[in-house]
Amino acid sequence: MKKNYVAYKTKSAINQDGKKTDRLMLVLRTPPCTYNKCTMCGFDNNCAKNVKLENIKRQYQNGVAGEDFSDVKRIDFPTAGSFYHDKELSPESRAYLFSQVSMLPVNSVMVETRVDCVSVEKVEESKKYLRKDQFIELAIGLESSNDKIRNIVLKKGLSKKGFEKFADICKETNSKLLAYVLIGSPTLSEAEAIEDAVQTADYVYRIAKEKGVKVRIAFKPMFIPEHTELEKMYLGGKYKLPKLWSTIEVVKRTTKLDRFQENSIFVGMFDEDLSGDRFSSNCEKCNVEVVEALKKFNGTQDLSTLEKLNCECKKEWKQETVVEFIDASVFLGMQSADEKTRIACKNYFVRKLNDKVKMNLEQVGKCDDVIWHYPREEQDAYYPFMDNLHTIMEIDRIFYTEEDIRGALSNSELKDLTLSEKLAVNMAVKNGGKLCSINPNLIEIKGVFAPDVSEELTFPHELEEMYQMSLKIKIKEYQMKNKYSGLISPLVTPVDVEGNVCEDSVKNLIDYVRPHSSALMPVLSSGEGWALNDKQWEDMIKFTIKYASSLPVLVGVEYKTTEQVLEKIKKAKILGVDAVVVTTPFEKNISQEEIFQHFMQIEEVGVPIFIYNEEAISGNAIELETIRKICSLGNVVGIKEASGSADFTKELMKLKLGVPILQGWEHLCFLTKGVDGYILPLANLDPKFCLEMLENPTKEKQDKIDSLCRSYNIIGDDWFVFLKKELCKREIISTEAVI
Repeated sequence: MKKNYVAYKTKSAINQDGKKTDRLMLVLRTPPCTYNKCTMCGFDNNCAKNVKLENIKRQYQNGVAGEDFSDVKRIDFPTAGSFYHDKELSPESRAYLFSQVSMLPVNSVMVETRVDCVSVEKVEESKKYLRKDQFIELAIGLESSNDKIRNIVLKKGLSKKGFEKFADICKETNSKLLAYVLIGSPTLSEAEAIEDAVQTADYVYRIAKEKGVKVRIAFKPMFIPEHTELEKMYLGGKYKLPKLWSTIEVVKRTTKLDRFQENSIFVGMFDEDLSGDRFSSNCEKCNVEVVEALKKFNGTQDLSTLEKLNCECKKEWKQETVVEFIDASVFLGMQSADEKTRIACKNYFVRKLNDKVKMNLEQVGKCDDVIWHYPREEQDAYYPFMDNLHTIMEIDRIFYTEEDIRGALSNSELKDLTLSEKLAVNMAVKNGGKLCSINPNLIEIKGVFAPDVSEELTFPHELEEMYQMSLKIKIKEYQMKNKYSGLISPLVTPVDVEGNVCEDSVKNLIDYVRPHSSALMPVLSSGEGWALNDKQWEDMIKFTIKYASSLPVLVGVEYKTTEQVLEKIKKAKILGVDAVVVTTPFEKNISQEEIFQHFMQIEEVGVPIFIYNEEAISGNAIELETIRKICSLGNVVGIKEASGSADFTKELMKLKLGVPILQGWEHLCFLTKGVDGYILPLANLDPKFCLEMLENPTKEKQDKIDSLCRSYNIIGDDWFVFLKKELCKREIISTEAVI
């Protein structure tokens, strides 16, 4: 009778507490799984009906008969369903098995169960039959930490809350946790299957650490059981088994996880006679060697066993499993004003239209940051193309994990990059992929590549038409660098003869500078911010916001004390500004630590900050290290660099702080080539030429800028007076009155 014999039996190497030993696995022939919905489960093929205690006794006795237990330290009792389901395996049968284990020279016993079948009481009851030096390992089929994969694709019927409850039971009963993790779920590419398995392992280790339990992960390379949904997919050509190289890659990456527990990996290289040899494999030349190496690793946990493996088929596998990531520069590159760049980036997407790429959510946000600063009409021409591209092409938008951030910060090869750049590169490389980028800071970095330049390709007809419409937006190189780059115009504050801010003049001035400006900066030095009364300050901000349209409004806050600055910033926040531009307090000879504390208090208000590095008004210079510390607070979005020293600006640029640096002195534009933008008083009068200088700085243009500043007489301490005179002369503002 079948029911008197186990369904499957094997002895194999494992590692227990750092020591190589053996385990004996007896797959009990029990009634069918009561749940019986899992996509890939074929254990029904090994079940039997009406299995009684007597049958279980005989299965056990036949299973252990003739076995040498001298090297066996664990015995496993998988079933067709759940060990702790009373209708699948009676309490009496469980009691018998545990009492028999207590007489074996093993120190642990593994049983598998669904969480809804097990309880603290049931496990404690089982422990009564064991010796004190023996423990139970509770196993559960998590398979994937991705809810969609686990419960929609694989139909496991297990929530994360349920898994965490299972871990709690392990903790309360002093049992070890074993989580089964699948390698090769349907719907996933081979590269995605690797990533999913590693992410699942990371989740398991995290929960184990939080709950305070010892854990083991059993990776299961996929096989095809008969009479399952998975078999239908496989025979219908809708599923392909992963290579064993993928299993090796999963093991390698798992050992590098921050929360990895030593000696905690097992690779299940057995199909319990369910697959008919339809198992994850490599080519005929290397398959036997790889299988044996994985089995050996189970006992030794020595990665060198796997790392020395090689074969011609590994090259092919590598090509299939490289994941391509993209950053914002490639996306925005399709709208580049430079034709070579535009065509290269467009061609990349044409070629990848039917493939899958990944993009982190920060890079997605960077794209929107740039596009949203264009007029609504141009956005309306752009987004139909982008929305349809996202519909046709699979672009997987993913978020950073703690591991991504730690890895980016600790990677010495990326030390000269900004944090955002570090994260983009590290995320790609960590996942065995590569990053496509046109960011000049990245293209020489290992794991980064730029799209090829070739003859322009076309999208399918309708999408190509949308793309051509989207080219109403043409992005210049400097605009791709940062949200706050390009020419930011520091507006004068137009007032009438009675000293009230003139709304019509504000509107005219904004209309004049808008075509060449990336943002507006009212009530700063050129706007006499230090001299405005409360009403003038608020009115100028309100009118600027009213007429700014899509341009960001960055508001100057120039006051003597930190308390005054905080009060004004809170008011600016209520008014709806995009950022505040802040100097040091107006007290000479304050320490760098006092300057840092000033900005730290400002950061707590929760408004993005532009550091205004100047000495003329506040009387204080901010040192490089202090600027670095202020930027590390996390809410700094830019620096107006008005130190007056080209050398200081260059040193500041070398710090790669990850925030844009904009030059504030006209006479230093050429000497500080490479800054992210300008904030020049001259922009009030000649924004077009200021922007031309930024886009292509030359000595000749610098000479012209110097000449313009002299002719308008805006090189002295009262430059704003002469700005207003000229603007009034041009009838852009109504009076030349100053505060």
